[in-house]
Amino acid sequence: MTDSRRTNFFWALVVIAAGGGLFLLAQPYLPERLFSEKMSGAAIVMDSLMLEAMNTSQVAQNEISEQDSVDVSTQTSENSTEPILNQPKAQVIKRPPSEFLSVYDYDFNKELEVDSLGLRMIPLSRKQKKYTGYNHLNSFFEKLNALEQDSISNVRIAYYGDSMIDGDLIVQDLRSALQEKFGGRGVGLVPMQSESARSRYSVKHKTTGSWKDISFMKTRSDSLDFGVSGAVFNAVDSTSAVSFKASGIKHSYRLYSPRLYYGKGNDSAVVYVKSEKDSVARSLPLNRSGKLNKILLDPAAIKSLDIKFKNAETVPLYAVDFFDGQGITIDGFSHRGNSGMPLSLLKKDLMRKFQNELDYDLIVLQFGANVLSTSTSQFNWYARRMERVIQHLNELFPDTPVLVMGTLDKGTKIKEEVKTDSTVVRLLSAQQRYAANTNSAFMNLFDLMGGVHSMTAWRDHKLANGDYTHLSPKGSRKMGRMIYDELMKGYAAFAKVEKEDEVESEFEIETQNQIDD
Repeated sequence: MTDSRRTNFFWALVVIAAGGGLFLLAQPYLPERLFSEKMSGAAIVMDSLMLEAMNTSQVAQNEISEQDSVDVSTQTSENSTEPILNQPKAQVIKRPPSEFLSVYDYDFNKELEVDSLGLRMIPLSRKQKKYTGYNHLNSFFEKLNALEQDSISNVRIAYYGDSMIDGDLIVQDLRSALQEKFGGRGVGLVPMQSESARSRYSVKHKTTGSWKDISFMKTRSDSLDFGVSGAVFNAVDSTSAVSFKASGIKHSYRLYSPRLYYGKGNDSAVVYVKSEKDSVARSLPLNRSGKLNKILLDPAAIKSLDIKFKNAETVPLYAVDFFDGQGITIDGFSHRGNSGMPLSLLKKDLMRKFQNELDYDLIVLQFGANVLSTSTSQFNWYARRMERVIQHLNELFPDTPVLVMGTLDKGTKIKEEVKTDSTVVRLLSAQQRYAANTNSAFMNLFDLMGGVHSMTAWRDHKLANGDYTHLSPKGSRKMGRMIYDELMKGYAAFAKVEKEDEVESEFEIETQNQIDD
């Protein structure tokens, strides 16, 4: 080694040693959370309504303590442009803080047990604590009971969410479990396009040619009528086509009686339809003038479906329905980056028409990942907005109960370990409160996972992705089944009460008959 190289090497060692010493001296003053949002995995995007809500609420300066007992539905943001904020405020009952979860209900210092392979053991699911509001699901449970008794033909659920249900994850396994118990075949309503179409397993889905895709995540234009999925599509020219292919998901082995939902048509608009059993495509007119129209594309249960459009540039296209109409199904509507607030942009007149056609018996809301990715650690601003969103949904879908899913765990890098940050529980509490204040049901997915640090354990067992935020396909299957089991606990409790009431009623009638005799 030359003298010059020795000198350079010496000074390099000096710089490294000095840097290491400086880090050790500064470590006590560094923040605990380092690089918390730069772990590998899918990027988190955020909708503009959420960012606006954060700004107008001036979270950092004006946030009310999460432990306060407040009627959040009566607090408004003067600068908000949300149309639903102009609606009359619903009356709610103030609930004491003891009904809601807080950071004091959890031990953030606990250590997870490790198995023989050095993997953290997945904690057992925790019992649903404090407010659940499952009594608000009684009308839904009544429908399930009627379905079991064959007194009604079908039950339908709309499941709205963010990237957690992207590609029908979680939803497809919940749907399959419900169909196993209550009957039903088919994946339900599938939008013409989606961000995750190619990776979706429950139905293979591909668009080709020129398409115009407008969703409530991209624009708030008053002139647009978003479909029930939150989007509307236009076939730009004669190259616009979409294909569907059935998958191996149980109870969805076929595309059952596909029906296309579209808006106002015209006399020259045509859809060409071809299944695996057709030698040539069949043409069907899209000439109905209603705000929402339906056309049967094929009466059979088929394996594949190819659709092509002509002269349909001005025709709003919404979705294709693959439910066989018997039993139960779930329509999964995911939008990456969705906080839930864009649901406020759905219009009453069109949604009432969708409800007349689809007749939803339950609406599920699963949001939170994008809210946790903000810089705020308090969430009253979010609870206020989501209360208004649910009030709006109650207007759109009258007498349809809402089930709010509490957020999953999220791993944050704290010092050298990935752990649960207390903001997860603060968001969970906000979600529980806006569910309670809108007479909605609440299911705590955080506790179903196992509570504090559970995402880290799920990641160890390949049930979660490397971002410690999203579940893997394997983890999504597990979560779908856990949601099903928890929902069935609520249904069993309802059925037990119904049975007891029935026995009591029969006893009263028999007693009265004896008195009359």
